Amino acid sequence: MEVISLTEGKINRTYIAGKDVITKQSSFDEIKNIEIARKALTNKTILLENDVYMFHLPKIYDYKDGCIFMEFLQGDNLELDLRNSTKHQDAAQDTNDLFQYMYENQILWKDFAPKKQSARTHPPAVQTR
Repeated sequence: MEVISLTEGKINRTYIAGKDVITKQSSFDEIKNIEIARKALTNKTILLENDVYMFHLPKIYDYKDGCIFMEFLQGDNLELDLRNSTKHQDAAQDTNDLFQYMYENQILWKDFAPKKQSARTHPPAVQTR
């Protein structure tokens, strides 16, 4: 999966101690939002395109000097799929289904954005970053 940001250099992918890691310049509030989402979504499933997916949120390894060090999760980036003419229709439906799921389950996810969503199929999972 390609890692994207509207701000150049804000997000990077690296390897630290043998782990595939995302480093992101952000506030500690983002870690709080990830933990809130983790509590709300752990062990929850969602039906997308007739496949059942589980939610996965990245492990937070560290926060230092305004930088979050978190687990890299494999998958296709939803925002990039929205930009791709052959994948756009399915990605738009997935985005709609995710919003509908959050609405129906009264989940306020302060940090939800398509560029932070990825999906993989083995095993099926909706991952958030």
